[in-house]
Amino acid sequence: TVHAQVPHLVRYQGFLKDSAGAPLEGPYTLTFRLYAAESGGTSLWTEVQANTPVSAGSFSVLLGSIQSLDVMDCFFSGQTANSR
Repeated sequence: TVHAQVPHLVRYQGFLKDSAGAPLEGPYTLTFRLYAAESGGTSLWTEVQANTPVSAGSFSVLLGSIQSLDVMDCFFSGQTANSR
């Protein structure tokens, strides 16, 4: 039997560009959300990362470093909140 724990931090890397397609540069406030469905519904988790460094469009953050991912235990395990 293999057991896995719910991740407490998740590394996320992305690329930001303006409406003309030019890579962004500088610090930005980024908001991340997780949903149970592909579209629609209410977010299950939200984290705002202020002053995220963006260099040539690239950024890297640790999700869960500001707003704990512990509240997502039931989401990652496939259980509903009512089945706990």
